[in-house]
Amino acid sequence: MSKRRVVPVVAWVVALVILATACKSAKTGAPAATPTGGTFTVESQEPGSLDPPLASGSEDLRVVHELFDGLILYDDKTAAVTPGVATSWAPNADNTKFTFHLRSGTKFSNGEDVTAESFVRGMTRSLTPKFYNDPNGLGYHLDGVLGAAAVSKGVTTTLTGAVAKDKTTLEVDLSAPDAEFVVRTGHMPFLPIPSDAAMAAQKPSWSENPIGNGPFKMKEAWVHQQSITLVPNPTYYGTKPKVDQVVYKIFPDQDTSYLQWQAGNLDWTRIPPAKIPEGKAQNPGNYIIQDVGGINYLSTRYTLAPTSNKLFDQAISLSFDRQAISNAVFSGLNTPAAGIVPPLIPGSQSKGTSGPCKYCTYDPARAKALFKQFTDGGGTVKEPFPMYFNAGAGHDAWMQAIANQIQTTLGFKVQAIAATAQFTGAESYSKFIGKDAPASANRFGWSLDYPTPDNFLYPLFSTGSADNKSQYSNPAFDALIKQARAEPDATKRVKIYQQAEDIVLEDLPIIPVWWRTQIRLAKLNKWGGLGMDPYEDPAVRTVYLKAASS
Repeated sequence: MSKRRVVPVVAWVVALVILATACKSAKTGAPAATPTGGTFTVESQEPGSLDPPLASGSEDLRVVHELFDGLILYDDKTAAVTPGVATSWAPNADNTKFTFHLRSGTKFSNGEDVTAESFVRGMTRSLTPKFYNDPNGLGYHLDGVLGAAAVSKGVTTTLTGAVAKDKTTLEVDLSAPDAEFVVRTGHMPFLPIPSDAAMAAQKPSWSENPIGNGPFKMKEAWVHQQSITLVPNPTYYGTKPKVDQVVYKIFPDQDTSYLQWQAGNLDWTRIPPAKIPEGKAQNPGNYIIQDVGGINYLSTRYTLAPTSNKLFDQAISLSFDRQAISNAVFSGLNTPAAGIVPPLIPGSQSKGTSGPCKYCTYDPARAKALFKQFTDGGGTVKEPFPMYFNAGAGHDAWMQAIANQIQTTLGFKVQAIAATAQFTGAESYSKFIGKDAPASANRFGWSLDYPTPDNFLYPLFSTGSADNKSQYSNPAFDALIKQARAEPDATKRVKIYQQAEDIVLEDLPIIPVWWRTQIRLAKLNKWGGLGMDPYEDPAVRTVYLKAASS
């Protein structure tokens, strides 16, 4: 399968110019198709949440994306903005007010109408303290909406900046100009939710069995540690799915799911890194390799010594060989990252292994020199220096390799530590990445929520952001993000975002490792319409059972 098509910068500029005037919907697509049948089975690990304002993990997103449609959608190949429930939208002159015109007659899977008020309700709920202050809360994406702070602080339950003018007209007022606001409105905290009564009636609970407006609905409540099963939503306004059901089978680790693939029990799965050569050799024509909009990185703690000292962070970044580790662990699949914004994101400064990061090459001599500056200035390292990563997700080998190379180059003891998967107990990975976690360099990955540089800069580095795990804060960076959002000219806006990226790459609160290139085993001989979407997931909205396999 070919790699996904890159949207060139020029195309993105044109798209944003269109957004700055108005976007008119195309037709919703072909008439609804009768499912061709079959059960499409996908490997998964245990999600963190199926509740949109908390659906921050990759396992969460892959399910919630199919249960809900937002104001806009993102194209399965390019992530470009397309109409969703909104058929058109337009900003005012200074990009502080956006008016969305919604399709009439769209419904949740329980038959309840989806209206402008459904979106107001969803946004307001995402901002309430319960969700906003959760470590996995996504409400901060709504911070620019007028009145968001009052809701997130518990002062009021009314979001003044989001108003349902009537059933199909939604107005959103912002507290500051944001020329890219529309691009964000397909993300989780913007999604519509049904009435309070409908949510309260769900068994065993709304979060176990959510009601959405997307092409699929829950067949039954989430069976923890076992499965999540989706079936076509008969009330969906768009093209209906062509399968009878999609089953996400939950496994504790990639080794177990790989064995299930070999036993013929899966149609789509990740591969343990050590098994990539074997997986490709044993499954000719039944795997997909694709560059996606994402980055793997180490997040340090900007507020604690020794990682609060950029000399230490720069030395670490220069002390390990990204390409050699990729060759050894991933058969060369992952490309060393030399920036923050991936090459596939329009406006990126990076191309392949080249990019704006001055500390993302392997240079032991320079690493040692910077580390000597650090120690000569009084810096010390408490040994062993920890590097935490989530267990069971295929990170053991490369994290250990990085730890070994840092130790060899810089001379202090480094320990790579596997922590149990998030949300599973007191010793969970979340313990080591929370606000009270120790100084460390922890494994993280970030994939696009929406295709702009802002999505890789604002969440990870803006002061106070929930996804800013390093607790980085730089007033100059924050000011540039604000300036970029206010800039109506797309070309100028890209340049400002690039300046903000350069500041981060000098301070280095995160250490870029690889751009995300993904391989998935997929039964392409059995299923048609099957690709990998920009979120690294199977495109289940279009998959169908081939006639020969019926």
